[in-house]
Amino acid sequence: GNISKSGTTAVSYNTSNSDRTLKKNFEDWTDSYWTGFKNLKPQKFNYLFQEDSEPKLKGYIAQDLASTFPEAYPKDVETDKYMFNPSGMVTYLMKTLQEAITKIETLETEVAALKDS
Repeated sequence: GNISKSGTTAVSYNTSNSDRTLKKNFEDWTDSYWTGFKNLKPQKFNYLFQEDSEPKLKGYIAQDLASTFPEAYPKDVETDKYMFNPSGMVTYLMKTLQEAITKIETLETEVAALKDS
């Protein structure tokens, strides 16, 4: 799926097929992205078309993240420029949230054991 914007306010959320019957060659995804998110370096910047006096925007630089999150930062073959695909980042966010939940549950168990002793 993708999210697209036309004009100044119209945003479209497009979906793609996700049904199990349309997929094959399943395997567990065990890579960790905890460090990838931990090492993000948010930037403040202006686009080249903006005046230097305009307020800076906040975001990330695609070249810094494309190797860690390739589905989220694809390269446009026509312009040879990186883009940001928000829906491509969702899988990484969900995976890292699972890792965080596991860490939290482990810590909760350890704290409960310490309180009981």
